[in-house]
Amino acid sequence: MEDWLNGRAPLISYARISADRLNGDAIGIQRQHRNNTRNAELRGCAVVLYYEDNNITAAQRQIERPAFIQMCRDITHGREDETGIAVRGCVAVEHERVWRLPCDFTAFQDALAMIGDGVFIEGKTALDLVNDGGVITARLVTAGHCEAEAEKVSRRAIRSAGDRAEEGKIYGSPRRFGWLGSSQAPLRLDNKHKDTKEWPHLIDMIKARYAGSSWRGIAADMNKAKVTTARGGRWTEQAVRGLVTNLAWWGAGSSTVKS
Repeated sequence: MEDWLNGRAPLISYARISADRLNGDAIGIQRQHRNNTRNAELRGCAVVLYYEDNNITAAQRQIERPAFIQMCRDITHGREDETGIAVRGCVAVEHERVWRLPCDFTAFQDALAMIGDGVFIEGKTALDLVNDGGVITARLVTAGHCEAEAEKVSRRAIRSAGDRAEEGKIYGSPRRFGWLGSSQAPLRLDNKHKDTKEWPHLIDMIKARYAGSSWRGIAADMNKAKVTTARGGRWTEQAVRGLVTNLAWWGAGSSTVKS
């Protein structure tokens, strides 16, 4: 482990989500861990453990978060109890995933202070939560200093759009129309290869919109030609717009439009 770390600080990737909208898939948790691992590497650290509180809110004092409690305990001791793996702190996509109540912030801050040089990375930024004198230096200390809810939602939406683009899919759908399903290639978990039957219709929709056709008109043409959606349903104005303008298409697949 020490050879692999090569001087990097070993961190816990902590992920939490109040309610995962894709039942059973825990895709929100997976995305957080993926981003945490990358962000830790950007700061010269390494993720050695993955802790998660799935479908658990952090806004209610009476609801316990087992993974959060275990994480604070392990950071305090400087190691994970069962395996003995050393840990020096935590990385999370945003601080609200770790704490939202002042009591949770205090517990987390105490854990970092006990280890002496505890590390906390929020997104791509390393935050010093306590200095040598034990004075709080975090930019967010209590719930009263939290960012406006609209700003937090906007930040999460931007990150989510990037995740969906990387995965090459529209939120909530099994795959994008015009592409085949699962692929094991890195950073393209789905939709790597074209569906030869659907691809010409996808190009036709893009060209029709470029030529000035309305979303409704394109949907009507697809239905008249008896072309179904990726789910096997009828096209609607919203479905055509969502496909042609989706970030996953223009971010991950636009280079193939020329072919």
